Amino acid sequence: MFARITAQIQYGEDMSESRSKTNLGMDDLSEDMFGLSLRGLRTMWTVFASPKKIFEAARSPDWQSYRFTPSLRVVFSILAVITGLRFIWIGPDSALVQSTLLHLLETGAVSTEEEARAVTKTILDRYILIFPFAMMLIHFLAGTVLHIWGKGTSAVLRIRLYFTAVIPNTLLSLLLLMPLSTISIEEYSKYSLLVVLVTFSADLITALRGGVAGKAIWVRIGKALLFAITSLAVAIISNVIGFNLPVVFA
Repeated sequence: MFARITAQIQYGEDMSESRSKTNLGMDDLSEDMFGLSLRGLRTMWTVFASPKKIFEAARSPDWQSYRFTPSLRVVFSILAVITGLRFIWIGPDSALVQSTLLHLLETGAVSTEEEARAVTKTILDRYILIFPFAMMLIHFLAGTVLHIWGKGTSAVLRIRLYFTAVIPNTLLSLLLLMPLSTISIEEYSKYSLLVVLVTFSADLITALRGGVAGKAIWVRIGKALLFAITSLAVAIISNVIGFNLPVVFA
């Protein structure tokens, strides 16, 4: 018994000494506070400024000695921020709320405006919970089957590269959602089209600037287009699932 207590005391001293020698910096503190470290911010900046570097890092097991944050984590973190800021872009007077409310009244799904508001709140509350997970899952599946990154690319690497290419799209979606509460219902369709054009272009350009494989430029353009179309299809399907599942189970 005495020997075991002595061993435990020694273990505690060793652990304390080990912790005292650990160098913690602002990167660790930001990871604790926000879940996405300064390394993650550098990753997002680099994927815009020089995406080829990120795609090269994705091909190494440890992201070039952990120089960059894994793309899956970055995308999921941005989606978490989108969910957290829902009070900005799904405010009571936002175009999204008003268009949903109008649709319920026009289709006769509800009989009174009070009921329509209650159903709209339920639908959007559930939508914001379903949508991020639906999008991650469908992106994940798309990433496994999309063979545009070069011969011999494993499924795991395809997923890494796919999520790397989708980072700018996801970040731009976050930024473009913020003014949604100020957009009138009459301008909502035009603004939605603008969001689609911007995010589609981001997917196309990012994939083309270092992600997709191919010696000829037209081959790379074709593969980048395929990626952008796939990403757009994922977004549409995720939105359809996010809006319709709450209606089915309402």
